[in-house]
Amino acid sequence: MTVYISIYAIAVFLFLYEFKDSDKYLRFLSHIAFIAFLFLIYVLRFEVGTDYNNYKEIFSLAKFQQSILENLLNEPLFLGMNILCKKVNNNYQFFIFVVTLVTFIFTFSTFKTNRYEKTLFYLIFCLLPSFCVIRQFISIAFSLASLECIKKKKYFYAFTFIFIGFLFHKSTLFFLIFLILRNFLKLNYKMTVVISILLFFSIFFTNFFQNLLLKLISFTPYKNYLEFLDQILESKGSGLGVIIQFIAFQFLLFAYNKFPIDSQFVEKDNFIFTVCMFFLLIGVKMQILSRIAMTFYPFFFAFIGNVQIKKTRELLFAFFFLLAITLTNQLRVGMWGVIPYKTIYGTVFL
Repeated sequence: MTVYISIYAIAVFLFLYEFKDSDKYLRFLSHIAFIAFLFLIYVLRFEVGTDYNNYKEIFSLAKFQQSILENLLNEPLFLGMNILCKKVNNNYQFFIFVVTLVTFIFTFSTFKTNRYEKTLFYLIFCLLPSFCVIRQFISIAFSLASLECIKKKKYFYAFTFIFIGFLFHKSTLFFLIFLILRNFLKLNYKMTVVISILLFFSIFFTNFFQNLLLKLISFTPYKNYLEFLDQILESKGSGLGVIIQFIAFQFLLFAYNKFPIDSQFVEKDNFIFTVCMFFLLIGVKMQILSRIAMTFYPFFFAFIGNVQIKKTRELLFAFFFLLAITLTNQLRVGMWGVIPYKTIYGTVFL
């Protein structure tokens, strides 16, 4: 865990350093240097991540043939990226380099407000799964870019980024649907907390939503998955980690509602928050839906970006501290297949 401890230690230092009246130019350079270091961690990895070898197999077979098209027909840009990279340099690590470059550009370039807090959240909440869920995190990067365009009222560019993300991973469709609903459904803070708590108890202590979603799936093209019901309902651990995450996000919700930079989106985003919590919680009971929860990660970055940092220091500290507890447990149990960290040069970090 040496590599990951180093990453988080540096990120925490930058997070705390933000609160000092230091030179802004120096802080900006330190952030860029850290992102460059993180980029190297991504591109130099070897067999790190549960899906590393699966994507390697896709890359080795990447050409317009039936077996590949059957799996990626609805996500053609990922297939196209494989084919193009293979033509330029038939080396899987080159493909990892290109994927990481695209993801980083469209992720970290959106961190224009509260960049250290967003970076720390990315590291705690997204770093480990992003080693595995490569396609979806490319689409998440484009969703992040679309939210930045919406803030600037550049709706054509926002839709373009969403469409590109969809061509990488079709889960982006859920992001688009709720992005539209966000404009029509509003919740105040108290109602958001009440609904979130009701969802928590309903999902963890009853099967109401579980049975309802299984019924809905039976009317979709994914009904064939119901043949593998045991895998669909496979639980991801005891759920304790998600419970801690749920509590952590309540701190973020409070900070976002009480000390926003711009209040015009708050009640709209409260609705999105309840949706995020629903999929985060139901993903524990129904593993097949855990990927949908990732679709809403861009909204969390938007929440963090709209918080007045100096007024919410303690709240954000509690938020990050609780998330760090769940991260530590994920590393401890070897979740996501990221330990040990191995490099392409044969170096192994336990």
